[in-house]
Amino acid sequence: MKEDNNKKKKTGDIPLVLLGLAASASFWVLEALIHAFVLDAEGFLEALLYPDPNELWMRLLIILIIVGSSFYASTIVAKLKLSESALRKERDTAQRYFDVSGVILVILDIDGRVLDINKKGCEILGREKARILGCDWVAEFVPAGIKGDVSAVFSDLISGGGNMAAYHENQIVSDTLGERYIAWQNIPLTDENGIIYATLSSGMDITERIRIQNELRESEEKYRLMIEESNDMIWAMDESGGVMFMNRRCEEASGYSLEELKGTAIDPYIVKEDLLIVKQAFERVMNGETVNYEARRRRRDDTVQIISVNSVPARKDGVIVGIVNFGRDITKERLATAELKERIEDLERFMKVTVDRELRMKELSDEIERLKGKKEFPATGRS
Repeated sequence: MKEDNNKKKKTGDIPLVLLGLAASASFWVLEALIHAFVLDAEGFLEALLYPDPNELWMRLLIILIIVGSSFYASTIVAKLKLSESALRKERDTAQRYFDVSGVILVILDIDGRVLDINKKGCEILGREKARILGCDWVAEFVPAGIKGDVSAVFSDLISGGGNMAAYHENQIVSDTLGERYIAWQNIPLTDENGIIYATLSSGMDITERIRIQNELRESEEKYRLMIEESNDMIWAMDESGGVMFMNRRCEEASGYSLEELKGTAIDPYIVKEDLLIVKQAFERVMNGETVNYEARRRRRDDTVQIISVNSVPARKDGVIVGIVNFGRDITKERLATAELKERIEDLERFMKVTVDRELRMKELSDEIERLKGKKEFPATGRS
């Protein structure tokens, strides 16, 4: 390829050099003709081969200028051809990049009509390039509900503002894929005088990302509602034991709001006798265990509340960064259990007394029956 290009350059240079030499020879002959037939100064052959020494230097100077000009012109033409070739290569390279880009690339004129679009853009729109070129972009490919917003963005870009146009997200309508959500990067294209004549936009299809974000948002909202409306107390602590989160039920049960306790430790609210249990549970959970325990804490009104707690480690990127606690108020259950135990103990005591009395009565009854069974009474000897 390089040899072919060199041959083409040489074949393009030779005619200019030969033209300069031919012009020089023609000038020499013309000068000889003028001297021989117009000025009658000397014969043609003599003027051609043996010119007047006073004229010779002028002829040589003019010939040198002609030959030098031809060489200079040949150099200029060669440079122009090289520049044209470089520009052609650069244009072809840019066109290849334009066509093989993994994002939509579209050029719109100042009226918003498509001047050019790459292969990816044709695939997303579901049309051949010939059916896209010349179309009004907003009228043809933007959903009806947002045509006004997109037109405003385009006008801002064309006017040179670009404040809201540099980055913009909006839907487009595809013939084959339906509505697609595209993230656009937009720039105006200017001529050598700085006048905007078109816009270049690169668009990335973020439809799937938007779908996942919406699903995550819905999922987060669902779990947020589940946590907030849960009948269990749920609170989270960081690795130092400071409160990070409390749900509504936890605030109601403790009498404290999240704003009041956020960042503080819960130690002052635990009954002193149960503080060791809570600290040991915290250490075990920070070591990766799931721990169940019961502890007593004081509410804002200074009443004691018994809670059953299930604590699990909170991880981020596989590292334990805190604890999530699920608690249930079992105060009534424990009080009921204690009352039941006390009643059972009372019944057991009553039963024991009753059984003892029954045994005494049984013994007394047996003694009476034994006495009744005797034939004679000891004092009288009567039957």
